[in-house]
Amino acid sequence: MKAQSSIEFFILSGTMLLFMIVIIYVNSNSQLRLFQLRNTLEAKRLVDRIENEISVAIEQGDGYERVFNVPQKLGRLTDYNIMIHQDGSIEVNWKGNNYLRKLPSTEITNGLSSSFEISKGYNRVENEGQVIEIIEVGP
Repeated sequence: MKAQSSIEFFILSGTMLLFMIVIIYVNSNSQLRLFQLRNTLEAKRLVDRIENEISVAIEQGDGYERVFNVPQKLGRLTDYNIMIHQDGSIEVNWKGNNYLRKLPSTEITNGLSSSFEISKGYNRVENEGQVIEIIEVGP
């Protein structure tokens, strides 16, 4: 009788342990998906802000300039970068993930190249002869 109780106890304990492991695994996957979704939304907001700065510069015309800030962190992430590509798209990269969007059709440069990284910190957007320049001005 004692042996049977011990076996039942171990079977019940093992089943409960297995059940807890499954719950923890499912919860951790949900947390990871939520974290990835949050980072994607932060990247989208950042691209929206930069796209808005470029759109305003286009609308205001030649001679327009304004300083805007690119945050040091993307949500909780500090390791991210923002690229403007030669095809006129903007891309935010972080930890093997990215968010990509096509920008308004106009020439965008940093004064040296039409494919460049936007620096974190303060940047100046200028409209010089319908060419949009984004230039780093400081941290």
